Amino acid sequence: FILKTRTPMSIKWSIVLCLFICIFPFQVAFPQKDISIEHYEEAYLEIKSMLEGKMPLSIKRAVFLSEWAYLDGKLDYEKDFCEPLQKGADYLRRMIAVNHWETYKTAKQIALCNFFFTPCSGNGQNPFQYDYSNDFSEEDYSKQLVSITIKTHKGQCRSLPWTYKLYAEELGAAVYLARAPRHTFIMYKDEDDLFPEEWVNVETTAQQYQPTWVIKEHFAITDSAVVAGTYMTPLTDVQTVASQLA
Repeated sequence: FILKTRTPMSIKWSIVLCLFICIFPFQVAFPQKDISIEHYEEAYLEIKSMLEGKMPLSIKRAVFLSEWAYLDGKLDYEKDFCEPLQKGADYLRRMIAVNHWETYKTAKQIALCNFFFTPCSGNGQNPFQYDYSNDFSEEDYSKQLVSITIKTHKGQCRSLPWTYKLYAEELGAAVYLARAPRHTFIMYKDEDDLFPEEWVNVETTAQQYQPTWVIKEHFAITDSAVVAGTYMTPLTDVQTVASQLA
């Protein structure tokens, strides 16, 4: 066999990915199904190329790849991701213009919250909501997929904020995923001083803004965990893409 040497850069990224997965273990590690491993290998290699700077970094593409592999290739990138996200982003731009929100630095974030939480023509009068149905087994993780939430506007504490993040990426809005114990939510900087805190916490499962103390108290998050960046810390886009490998 041929022994391939590893460059310092590849070693560096391997260490970064391992450390990230250990520190930020996203709650959904999809259980293995009896499917070909080829899709997983292909998805891994493309996401790895993004993280190494060999391909453009795309959270949308990374999410698609992980779910495409889980569904054994039964997912269409253009139809299931690109088209609905682009349609939503176009509507959000019109919403901002019609309401004259251009004067706000956080106009895109304001529009996103309205799009997600209130009935409007852009979401088919069907805002995004928590899925309380119990018609799936604990072994069936399909309802935690972002592709399902994009279609049905229903999801859980993983798929709802990830869907929000993808619409934000399509719109060009600076919003970030953040972690709490076994939970994910959205954060963005309050550049318009509309809130009493520097960062706005958007709880997509409850369709509301939440102050920091509420999240810390509810999830028993210590100050040290926040300082260390384990919880309640905005994830960079590189960290967000890397988490798809967890």
